[in-house]
Amino acid sequence: DKDNSGTLTVKEMQEVVDDILERYPQIELYLKSRQMKSIVDLMKDANEDVKKESIELNIEEFRTALSDVDGQMKNLPATAQVAAQQGAYLADCFNRMEKCDKNPEGPIRIRGEGRHRFKPFRYRHLGQFAPLGGDQAAAQLPGDWISIGHSTQWLWYSIYASKQVSWRTRALVVGDWTRRFLFGRDSSRI
Repeated sequence: DKDNSGTLTVKEMQEVVDDILERYPQIELYLKSRQMKSIVDLMKDANEDVKKESIELNIEEFRTALSDVDGQMKNLPATAQVAAQQGAYLADCFNRMEKCDKNPEGPIRIRGEGRHRFKPFRYRHLGQFAPLGGDQAAAQLPGDWISIGHSTQWLWYSIYASKQVSWRTRALVVGDWTRRFLFGRDSSRI
């Protein structure tokens, strides 16, 4: 609120939109899920009786709009996919700690001067698989691509094998699958 009027105009809001979207990635996800094109639509949602050019929100209405966004967001799922991405993010942060002390790359600090050291973590959903039994699986991949059947099971096998840490574990896993395919699940018959 540069003119200390107690309200935020569209122009004032547009000046800080990039920092807001960087600082709070959940707002960008919320706008996409609600099919809103910009933060202006979010402001209109909080104060519906005004035109696009003359939107003004007081601080309480702005807080209400952001609390609506936070109320719709859920925690990240407790899956290996999330943990792997967070681990890679932290490793990258630790490896670049000295460089980012000198040249911070994160969003501007609200209190104090300068920027935060690092950009915030952003989760990218890469899809999910579910076994259906009978050598079939279901997959949901980015772009809302859905597949069910035997080919999806083989896709899951290839992705799972590629995620193994070493060639030795890949060979052991593929060997176990081959043994199961040839002799069945009952290991007492081997």
